[in-house]
Amino acid sequence: MTLSLLSLLTPVASADSPSLSSPMPISPTAVTLDRYVLAAKKKGAKKKKPHWESDWYVTPGGGAQVFNSGGTTTTTVNVGGEAGLAYSYVNTPLPRWSGKSRVAANYIVSASDGANAEGLDVRAGTFIGPSWKTVGVQAGPDLFYNSWTYRSVELEPTFGAELPVTVHAQLNQVQAYAGVSPAWVDTKSRRVDWDTVDSPLPGIGHEFTYLAGITGVIGGVSLNGQYSYRITAAGPQQTAMVSAQVSGATVWDLIESMQTGELPTGTTGTGSGSGDTGSDDVGSGGGRR
Repeated sequence: MTLSLLSLLTPVASADSPSLSSPMPISPTAVTLDRYVLAAKKKGAKKKKPHWESDWYVTPGGGAQVFNSGGTTTTTVNVGGEAGLAYSYVNTPLPRWSGKSRVAANYIVSASDGANAEGLDVRAGTFIGPSWKTVGVQAGPDLFYNSWTYRSVELEPTFGAELPVTVHAQLNQVQAYAGVSPAWVDTKSRRVDWDTVDSPLPGIGHEFTYLAGITGVIGGVSLNGQYSYRITAAGPQQTAMVSAQVSGATVWDLIESMQTGELPTGTTGTGSGSGDTGSDDVGSGGGRR
């Protein structure tokens, strides 16, 4: 009797009812919820975190400049270039930090007969600062070695350090910049006597530079026009300069085009946006920032 009662109370397993050992069926609701959770986790995993990005570069270049000292003007040419690491902090709200560390060298010689102008400038510096949508600021130390001879004016070889502070603004395909740069030098004869120097503009340090310019990139070639006013122990030195620099990638493009006979199309850009400014005139402004 007991067995019969238990038999009646125990349901008989059918083909449509799972046994205790079989897996429970998953409802459509559970499947939808499970997929939603997985999708949410996947979406969260794709979110990029703030981080630093960097890129090595090499830019050989050269240019021409009109140099004025003591009312006498001459034209000079310069050859050189720079190499370094540009970096920026990405995936963050404005302002974003960006900058670069670079080494640069420029050799300058007179293009005018009898001018006896020659100079050398070697630099190593790091510059960084915040950038908004169209405006940015950068500053940093710039160590240098330079010398400059121009007719009877001679700025003796010296080691030194500058602290350029520049503001740059992006205007469509062109970047404009302006800044100041105090310098401190090792050679005593290069140090300005601010009580006696004949300059309408003030300054601090052993030398002081005011500069402004405009730059843009066309087909991988960076074109730069700049005016600088540098106060030195020999008096104010004014320089108007036009220069061009070519990126390493473009150099290889030009070599390949010479082999294939096809000119590279290139691209028109806005430059690195890193506020790469400075003066190329040796002894009266140093290398590019």
